[in-house]
Amino acid sequence: MKGNLILVGLMGAGKSTVGAEAARRLGLAFLDTDRMVEEAAGRSVAAIFATEGEAGFRRREAEAVALACSGDGQVIATGGGAVLDPANRQGLWRAGLVVWLDAPPEALAGRLPLSGDRPLLVGQGVRGELKRRLDELLGERHALYAQAHRRLDVAAITRDEAVEEVVRMFESWRESSRVVPVDLGDRGYNIVIGPGRAGRLVREALGKDPGATGGRTILIVTTPPVAALWLDRLAEPLRAEGFRVRDLVVPDGEEAKSLDVLSQVYDACAEAGLDRGDLVVALGGGAAGDLAGLAAATYMRGIAFVQVPTTLLAQVDASVGGKVAVNHPRGKNLIGAFHQPRLVLADTETLSTLPEREFRSGLAEVVKHGVIADPAYLDLTNGSLDAVLARDPEALAAVVEGSCRIKAAVVAADEREGGLRANLNFGHTAGHAIEAAAGFGGLLHGEAVGLGMLVAARLGEARGWAAGLTVRLADLLDRAGLPVRIPDLPLGLIMDYMQADKKASGGRLTWVLVPEVGRAERVQDVDLADVERILLDLGARR
Repeated sequence: MKGNLILVGLMGAGKSTVGAEAARRLGLAFLDTDRMVEEAAGRSVAAIFATEGEAGFRRREAEAVALACSGDGQVIATGGGAVLDPANRQGLWRAGLVVWLDAPPEALAGRLPLSGDRPLLVGQGVRGELKRRLDELLGERHALYAQAHRRLDVAAITRDEAVEEVVRMFESWRESSRVVPVDLGDRGYNIVIGPGRAGRLVREALGKDPGATGGRTILIVTTPPVAALWLDRLAEPLRAEGFRVRDLVVPDGEEAKSLDVLSQVYDACAEAGLDRGDLVVALGGGAAGDLAGLAAATYMRGIAFVQVPTTLLAQVDASVGGKVAVNHPRGKNLIGAFHQPRLVLADTETLSTLPEREFRSGLAEVVKHGVIADPAYLDLTNGSLDAVLARDPEALAAVVEGSCRIKAAVVAADEREGGLRANLNFGHTAGHAIEAAAGFGGLLHGEAVGLGMLVAARLGEARGWAAGLTVRLADLLDRAGLPVRIPDLPLGLIMDYMQADKKASGGRLTWVLVPEVGRAERVQDVDLADVERILLDLGARR
């Protein structure tokens, strides 16, 4: 991971002035990509827009961004629209710490001159018009800015205060792991990707010194294989920080996600004397996180919990976003809640002991994120797949961070799956049904989702969308060691489970399809006869 500080945000946020002063204080070189474009072209940005149009400027900007990202130990101020190009985002996010300097359009409009040389604001000679144009630009770019590693609200602080804060962020980042924020206001939290420091991080997440009240209690919910390898590593630093630590070992995998096991967690909470100031920690895969999270959401009407995911699937998907649930005989995750964690600690070292099949299962969600949200991330996954499969630490950290960035931005925009977040269900409508028909545990979740993605890709291509996606997906899933054929399962059983899916609305299934790589759309006008045909083609038994 390179040591660059990168500033993104709308025009007027102060990227150039804050960046230049931050570079001086840090003793680093300062680059402004707009100035780099002007120097290379020998004329101003406004002149480039006038002669080459925005497309010409964006080509020059991409060259400047690539050049800036090739260096190390720099502060880089980007143009407001640099994040629109997926290749720019890939380069910037891999080159260092990306900080979004954010402020509402009305605040930015007050800072910008009514006449100036900013081409995208030409003709906005009245404050109200200027604000409306900034509103439009923010609407186009908000989801991309929100993927930044850090966000700083600069609306009500001085330039010097902004400089102090970005310098602090950068210095902290250089000394620590990768951090992805989940921006949910006072319920927001960080995803910390990298080795350990569990005791200090949990204490910071709780916001109090446990010694001040005679110690606080933590219940760690984990599974037998994880407990044998990682329980002491997590528990001892917490005890050293003054916490009373108790643990409960529950069945592994989907067997944990039952009402009976949930009741065991409630019993353990009560026996440990947990109250609303205490904490549940989920240590394990997605099933442990779902179980412990639902217990935390409902015990004493809700207590805090921390996710410490130890599988790739959980680190890139299940641990982020606060969806917690257990299964019911009629379907997967039918009994659940939204309950955000205080912290997600994705210790990538735990992946070194993950069984090969479970590790590969997690790659399905990695692929999913690229398909629905970011073509550049999909390309990164494809290009680094061999290194990821070899469990190269840097390749793993980059993949986990990339998926967490995408999911964190989606969750921040749509916490309770009212719209955008439902796009994360790409592959899940058919995938959950295939998983249920195989008997929970017969197919791993990622294996079933991979098959579900192939069904969805075929349905999209039948509409003329995303030509070639099925072949591309099948190749990538096959290289990842995931199944691309449905095992010998009855078609009727798959369809029965599918039509009982909790995502049905008004009796109609909602499908997430992909018009083009990087963009998903929810539809309900899918003919089930087409679904049956595709399932048979993929190996289901009539």
